[in-house]
Amino acid sequence: MSNLTSSTAARPSLLKLDPPVPPSQVRKPRALKLKPATSLAGAGGPSKEGESKKTIPPLDDILNSILPPEPVADDATGETLLRCVSAVPATRLDLVHLQERLDQQLLERQAREAGVCGVRSELYGQAFDELIRQVTLECPERGLLLLRVRDDLTSTVAAHRLLYRSSVAFGSRKALTASNGIPELKQHVSRLETDRRDLELKVLELQARAERIENEAQARRAAEEKRHAEEVTFFRKTNHQLASQVKTETDRANTKK
Repeated sequence: MSNLTSSTAARPSLLKLDPPVPPSQVRKPRALKLKPATSLAGAGGPSKEGESKKTIPPLDDILNSILPPEPVADDATGETLLRCVSAVPATRLDLVHLQERLDQQLLERQAREAGVCGVRSELYGQAFDELIRQVTLECPERGLLLLRVRDDLTSTVAAHRLLYRSSVAFGSRKALTASNGIPELKQHVSRLETDRRDLELKVLELQARAERIENEAQARRAAEEKRHAEEVTFFRKTNHQLASQVKTETDRANTKK
């Protein structure tokens, strides 16, 4: 089995385990059908001993269902063994040692104090499993309830992890799509800049043409005004000459009389 761990070189766990034993010595856990505490003691008084035995499964079944046996490989024989959780109740000193080992392993494995850290999550998960084991030995119903809490937390973390991966994949696809459209956008920008330069040249040409037309119009207007002034001067001179000639002829005619 590829997921087997060595029985001698395994990393220390915060969960209290029994020595590895052959699989034949480990009974397979049955499906748990543990009823609420009200079923153990009815409203009319305590339940009978036979009903209690039928309601509560064996403690080994509960422990093996909550914390399944871990397969390990024996270095000496190469045989696959099973390492089950311990059924020895914990004392106050055990809880103190659990806290000390948790702090020590957090320091030794350099777990992060904040943020996402797989090492810290693993160690706190082992500590939580050990607490579930200790509580289960005292009250199986409480242990099963803590199991539900643990499974819900695990599923919530898995859902957040899946959501994070989906969001990262979505962002990567969007970034890839945007990067694929960059050459087309650059070509479009280049075409727009070329059109802008062409339009600027056209504006300059039209401005020069308008200025040339205005200059030509001013030149024509000046020429027409000059010609009109010359014609007015000519007509005035002619009129003066004719007036002088008429006066001369009139004076001559009067003298003859």
